[in-house]
Amino acid sequence: MDNTETKGRNGKRKWVITAAVVFVVIIFLLTFFSNTIMNYSLPKVSSQYPSWAIISTSNKSTGTIEASVIEEVKAFDSRKVTGVYVYEYNMVTAGDVLMTLEPAVESDELKMLQDQLEEIELRRYYEGKLPVNKPDYTYMEEAIAEALTVYNQSKVDLSNSKNKSSIITTAQNTISESNALIITLTAEIDSLADIKTSLEIELVAAEEALAAVPEGDDDSAEQAEVDRLTAEIATVDTQQSAKATQVVTEQDKITAAEAILDETEAFLPVADAEKALKRAEKSLSDARKALSDQKKIDAVEAEKAKRARQEEDELIEELKTKIKGLESVMNITEIKAPISGLPVGFTYSPGDEIAKDQVLGRIIDPTGGYWADFIFTAQQARGIYPGMNLQVNQYDAQRVTVTKIRPNPSDPRNSRIVSTYVEGENLWAGNPIEVSFDDYNQQFECVVPNSAIHEDGSGTFVYLLTRKSGPLGERYVVNKVTVSILATDGKKSALDPTPIQGREIIIRSEKPIKDGDQVRLEYIQQEA
Repeated sequence: MDNTETKGRNGKRKWVITAAVVFVVIIFLLTFFSNTIMNYSLPKVSSQYPSWAIISTSNKSTGTIEASVIEEVKAFDSRKVTGVYVYEYNMVTAGDVLMTLEPAVESDELKMLQDQLEEIELRRYYEGKLPVNKPDYTYMEEAIAEALTVYNQSKVDLSNSKNKSSIITTAQNTISESNALIITLTAEIDSLADIKTSLEIELVAAEEALAAVPEGDDDSAEQAEVDRLTAEIATVDTQQSAKATQVVTEQDKITAAEAILDETEAFLPVADAEKALKRAEKSLSDARKALSDQKKIDAVEAEKAKRARQEEDELIEELKTKIKGLESVMNITEIKAPISGLPVGFTYSPGDEIAKDQVLGRIIDPTGGYWADFIFTAQQARGIYPGMNLQVNQYDAQRVTVTKIRPNPSDPRNSRIVSTYVEGENLWAGNPIEVSFDDYNQQFECVVPNSAIHEDGSGTFVYLLTRKSGPLGERYVVNKVTVSILATDGKKSALDPTPIQGREIIIRSEKPIKDGDQVRLEYIQQEA
């Protein structure tokens, strides 16, 4: 290869390198100037870190004056008003006539109660004419007795089935033994008959010998012989009778044993006898349970009937009391003040209709005192304590003293209800009252200018500044964070530091910004 070709190739390589460098420089310049132009189009903002600071605040709250002792005046009946003798906040004494009413001619409520009472008493009258039948368990007890008989027989039948062979053997042995004994007894009876015949012959001879003795002679020997033979014959008769009875007994044994043998032919197999016993046992159990259940049901029904009767007795007494009360009310034409005090809310005029239990107005006892509840934030309430006097306009009250502090049920975490006792000469229940108290030299760790705080439909928030590094420098992005204001004095506010965590807060912006916007940081100025 010659020098000319080598030079040509080197020249081309230098040209390519130069072009690449120029291209990179141009891209860098374009990127730099585009970023610079874009940065100048971003909203300018100022930011600062939250600081420790002291805030002095005046905390205010508005409540409503309420009377401690208020008595409602209600209509005792539905009537027409004929006269009104009460005026708003014009002092009345207990027993004063406030309103007069037309007398009652009839009462729908009284008629309804009387009809209800009459219906109950009439039903009871007819119930008293009906026969009273106590529960009868005869048929159930008979069923139990029958089931028990079947059960006992089933037990015998099972025992017989299990012992059939033994029963047959016993019966056969009885027959054999009784037959043998009857043979023996029969032979003995025959032997006794022979003895008796011989004795009877001897007796005849002895009686003839006795008769042959001449009158006046000693016949004691002959008489003794007759007596002996007579006694022996009687003994033989007794023995014959006893043995005859024994023969009959043995014959009865044979008859009974033969009957048993006949019965064994009808004995059930053991398995069938066991099933029959189980059925009988179940039937007996069911019969006993039926009786027990029925007695329980009857006891419950009796208790319910007793309770219903008691409740009806109470209802009768209640109806009688109400009827008596309504009858006495019909003669009343005046509504009187239940307590002494200031009447409020009596707006009726003659001719107006009022309904029973309708609230006609209220009477406030001014000697009972007044109170009011106020709502403060949990942070504000930290500076309040029972016994503390809150500041108040002298025209509203002379003194407002804290009596109790409790969580607000609608927001127990962030809000407190402060109850107070209100004193003054011109207090009117229902009027608003505003109180306040000052917090001096309270130090907070997260204080920012009020310009940093914004509000929208979602609540109170600030914008935090987030710094992001890149090849062309730092970029700045805003993040929206919801916050809680702990205190404010008009220029600066103390925030709950938890969601901020010591980060920079945007205190002002030349244009509106929103969450996620990129901004241009013009300068940092610490204002609070």
